[in-house]
Amino acid sequence: MYTGVYRDNELVATGLVLIKRLPLSFCMYYLPRGPIMDYKDKELVQYYFDQLKKLAKKDHCIFIKFDPAIHVNDYDSKSYNINRYKDTEIYLDIFKSCKATHHGYTMSIADTVQPRFQSNVYSYENIEETLPKHTKRLIKDADRRNVQIIHGQGELLDEFSRLVELTESRKGVALRDKEYFKTLLENYDNKIKENRDKKIFRHKGYKVNSIKTVLGIVTYKRAIYEYTENENTKRECKKYIFLLDELVNITAIGKISANLVEKILSTAVETNSYRDASSQLMENINIAISHEAVRNVVIQEGMKIIEKEQEEIKLDSKDKLIPGIKEIPVLFEEADGLWINLQGKDREEQKAKNKKACEKQGKEYKEQSSVKSELKLHVSYEGWKKDDTRHTLVEKMYIVGFMSSKEMKQRRDARIFQKYDVDKIQLRILNGDGARWINKLATKDTIRQKDNFHIHQEIIRDIPEEENRRIIEKLIAERRYEEVPIFLEYLKYECGGEEKYVKKIEKLESYLNEGLPRYQDILEEKNIEMPEAPDGIEYRNPGIMESQIFTVLSKRFKSGRLSFGKIGATCLAKICASKVENKGVIELEKLEQPIEIDDSIEQYMLEIEKNLEGITNVFRANEKIASNNICKQVTLNPNNPILQAIKMVSISDLKYIYKFN
Repeated sequence: MYTGVYRDNELVATGLVLIKRLPLSFCMYYLPRGPIMDYKDKELVQYYFDQLKKLAKKDHCIFIKFDPAIHVNDYDSKSYNINRYKDTEIYLDIFKSCKATHHGYTMSIADTVQPRFQSNVYSYENIEETLPKHTKRLIKDADRRNVQIIHGQGELLDEFSRLVELTESRKGVALRDKEYFKTLLENYDNKIKENRDKKIFRHKGYKVNSIKTVLGIVTYKRAIYEYTENENTKRECKKYIFLLDELVNITAIGKISANLVEKILSTAVETNSYRDASSQLMENINIAISHEAVRNVVIQEGMKIIEKEQEEIKLDSKDKLIPGIKEIPVLFEEADGLWINLQGKDREEQKAKNKKACEKQGKEYKEQSSVKSELKLHVSYEGWKKDDTRHTLVEKMYIVGFMSSKEMKQRRDARIFQKYDVDKIQLRILNGDGARWINKLATKDTIRQKDNFHIHQEIIRDIPEEENRRIIEKLIAERRYEEVPIFLEYLKYECGGEEKYVKKIEKLESYLNEGLPRYQDILEEKNIEMPEAPDGIEYRNPGIMESQIFTVLSKRFKSGRLSFGKIGATCLAKICASKVENKGVIELEKLEQPIEIDDSIEQYMLEIEKNLEGITNVFRANEKIASNNICKQVTLNPNNPILQAIKMVSISDLKYIYKFN
């Protein structure tokens, strides 16, 4: 948030306010090296902070932190002194008059996350010779490892932030200690105590509560209050309440904080099992979280994602989703599945389903040692980062879970609708292994093609001779698709009609019957030019699902002899996908972000209904006048839609007949 004060149309004070959403549903304001103003102007300083505190109160801000760039002292590194410039005390007195608290001249990084000292090294000839041996060695190591220093602005901010977050996660670094959160909670509780309605809430002392955080268990005291509630009309009932717990949504002893939930989720998808996650959490943050508690957190947050997706489908069917505005010419889509072992009732249900399918097909059912089901994954993206040797996908978006092709299509359409201007998408390309459920995801104008990896896999599976496999793959690579079935017929002849071999060739022939042409071939055949890629993006041949399956699912679901229930697997898969989609970071704020709803039609309908009610009253009045033989004619505007809708009995009828643009 940018703030400023004008005096006589001149900007005399300004400050960048960073708003940090804290784990317990409130926030803090921080002005890095600010605000910028004349700190000797007491009236200006007081006015600025008075206005800022008003904004902070509306935003449920606990405190405002600022560290103005005030030059306090100069000294040589070898001759530290405590002298202060005479103006320093003047500045401090003015800040204190604004009810600010000075935390002292902090010198330890443990006291603050911000540097308080600036070390200046002045360059001169042969400076390297004067450097310590350790510094020289580090410089040589950097040269040998080809370390490069990149200078940039806002374009590098995302990458820098990601690296910082990864480092924090890897090292288990936290910027604040337990004492910080304890102080924050208790200060907030004191503020509540001062500003409460004392006639309603009577202070009855303090009680201790604990909350689990990434820093361990934070124990703090908070006030308890007695208030009177009308249970019924005859008698009153006295109750007790913790106002702090109510305001920050702490509902139980031992509640897990939001930042710890994020840590648990991140650990749960990185480790091989919930038990491993529990052990790693104990090792990294020294707090006991049972494997069952880890699983419960995953289920809880995964269900929120599922419910959100279901709500998106519902809102999309009612045209209540706000359409996206981003314009892209091409949208790539790929889909595949991962077969995982089932457990519990899901296993028994799948066995019964398999048995029924065998009976229907007239096949003998064989009891299986393991029962599997397909966990489906769909990814959409805009293309590849240009000039990127890693071929990074741009704007990946995932849909994952056990679901029918119809449900997956609904979920995909809802998400794409919210992100893009779908009318501006000129081309959609769907790449898959040819499975029926994947083909059903295609829209009318979608170009479908088979995945190269699965084509190669099928050839290896059905053609034993390496030389013949190479010939088939060469024909496909050279786009001589019409020669593939001819060569397969030749192989049938070569094998002498051996039944087992012929069946395999026929199976391959059936698989390669469609989907071989690449999207470029189809566009060329239809004489359609490929849309120009936006800046920074290039278009390549799709075929990323195997790597995506591994990155998103296989690493977690295929480690060891694991088995899952469908609900548990779906929830875990959605957390896995969310982390990858969000560049390796899990944020509850993004996971639980509410759906934006377009209620403009409802508002318009209410206005029409109001107008209809008025018109109805007019007609009733006219009927009464007509009965007395003094009827007056009422003329309605023929261009008014209400004239034609007046006979409708409900808003739903109006919605059905009229499309309001």
